Amino acid sequence: MKKLLPLLALSCLLPVGALAQDAVAGKEKVVICGACHGVDGNSTIPQNPILAGQTSRYIYLQLKDFKVKARSNDAGNMTAVLRTIPDEDLEALATYIASLN
Repeated sequence: MKKLLPLLALSCLLPVGALAQDAVAGKEKVVICGACHGVDGNSTIPQNPILAGQTSRYIYLQLKDFKVKARSNDAGNMTAVLRTIPDEDLEALATYIASLN
């Protein structure tokens, strides 16, 4: 039992470490988003939504929907921008954006 508790505590930290890695990777990739949504996720352009404060799952699902054209915006720029971002980077982007206040 004494050996099990530290092992359980350590296993609880593993997902947090993965999220932290995604946030760091996302920060490097989010530069393109800042032009429209603000570098801190707080857009000052009324027609562009504020992303800071959203959950990573919500952001990820919206990014996927824009990328596969299941969702669109009036300007059509989300789909165009997301074409340049590999699918494997979307989760990192979403995790980083969700970490913003």
